[in-house]
Amino acid sequence: SAILPLGQEFTLPQLMARAHGPQIKVVALVRNPTDRLWSAFFKHRQFPKQYGDSEAGFVAYFEEQSEAYHRCVERYSVRKCVMRFESLGQGWQELFYHCDQILKSIYSVFVEEWIDALGRQALHVERSEDYFNDLGGRRGVLARVGAFVGLTIDDVLLESMAMPRTKPGPRSPGFKPSWQMAPEVRARVNKFFAPRNADLGRLLGDDTYADWPVHRPWTPEGQPHRRKR
Repeated sequence: SAILPLGQEFTLPQLMARAHGPQIKVVALVRNPTDRLWSAFFKHRQFPKQYGDSEAGFVAYFEEQSEAYHRCVERYSVRKCVMRFESLGQGWQELFYHCDQILKSIYSVFVEEWIDALGRQALHVERSEDYFNDLGGRRGVLARVGAFVGLTIDDVLLESMAMPRTKPGPRSPGFKPSWQMAPEVRARVNKFFAPRNADLGRLLGDDTYADWPVHRPWTPEGQPHRRKR
């Protein structure tokens, strides 16, 4: 499947630019892609069922999917593989779920599409680790987003908005929090995503994306979350 150069296809960012004009503002919350991939593996039950409901199953999944991604990039390009993977041929289509969760974690390709369509000034990106790790970080993210979209948020409203209201989603029985991933496993996945994280940092003018923090959630009282038995 052919893919046109950046800016020459009618993509969702291009549609939004034409539908809403220059006043549009886009806010994105992105998570460390290594942790995101881990959580996606255990959330979507087809992956543990196919590869094993364990850390070893995650490793088998990552090895197969990342190897297929590298083969694709060697033949085509990063952008073409991320945007068109399953349409590039029967072999790519037959790969279990078409590498979808790895591709969704390569944020730089999608961010570049949005910047090209709307301009850098229309896009504000925050890390989910800064939002979820503690109340102070959450207040900071909300204040920055409010300023970006032109909202005045007083301290009372900011405090109310910052209070946690999330509930854990469904996970397979083999799930454990991503910050408990074995160091050698994390290192392998980090290495895979490192070039694309560096690309993201260059697009956003923020080189801290090259050394992405790990999400270790905390309660408002300053204590680590404990999973209920």
